[in-house]
Amino acid sequence: MSFLSSETLGQRLTDVVDPFRPDRIKHAAYELSLGNEVALSGSSVKKLLGPRSQISIPPGQFALLITEEVVKIPNNLIALISIKFTIKKMGLVNVSGFHVDPGFEGRLKFSVYNAGTAGIPLTVGEPLFLIWFLRLDQTTQNPYPSDRNKWLNISETDIREIQGRLASPEALRKDLDRVQIYGKIILAIATPLFVAAMIQSGIYFWNQFRQPPKSEVYIVRPGLEKSLLDSRDNAVTVADSVVIYQSGTNSGSRDSSETTPREPNNGTQ
Repeated sequence: MSFLSSETLGQRLTDVVDPFRPDRIKHAAYELSLGNEVALSGSSVKKLLGPRSQISIPPGQFALLITEEVVKIPNNLIALISIKFTIKKMGLVNVSGFHVDPGFEGRLKFSVYNAGTAGIPLTVGEPLFLIWFLRLDQTTQNPYPSDRNKWLNISETDIREIQGRLASPEALRKDLDRVQIYGKIILAIATPLFVAAMIQSGIYFWNQFRQPPKSEVYIVRPGLEKSLLDSRDNAVTVADSVVIYQSGTNSGSRDSSETTPREPNNGTQ
């Protein structure tokens, strides 16, 4: 098994690649162009593009691409395929097969993934793919089934198979950025409310502890202490001899600064 040289490709590919352009032979490989059909994983409908139209594959998205050329691989050859480095270096990765079977006929489909951080623009008719040809040691009797040949379009089945939500690194980064933004908004709203609540609670408890107990002072005649506990009608002026009672204290205690009149002395010692 050996690779065909550029010179041999110029002689053999006229019946293998349609349309064939000799200037597309580069370094023992042939450059294939992007066709006018593209399917993206974010859309359920394929895009039909005009000549030289451009499409961008978003980061984190799969896409189905198809070649402009139709290839017909002889039974004594096998082909290897890839994407040009000028496109791969932007993050476009080929995740489909890397060879074309002997006996295959049709347009080549490439399943690709944008692993980069930005959209990758592609232009219809642009040399995008590479194909190499190897000669088998003999003609195979087991070529690609003819009833599966003639892949000329991206089918509805192809489109359905690449649909669904993708947990790509770029999508996860965007989700994380949104969570961080929402967290900052919530924190900005909640922090002033929390501080205000703490200040209000502090003021309330400070006022409760700093105020003395509420009390009432009664001025009464001696001997009426007990009855005054139920009525204020017997309050008198300070000029009289008094007993002072203060609510919140022992009802039997007296103010030591006040004096009470003694009972008359009847001569009994």
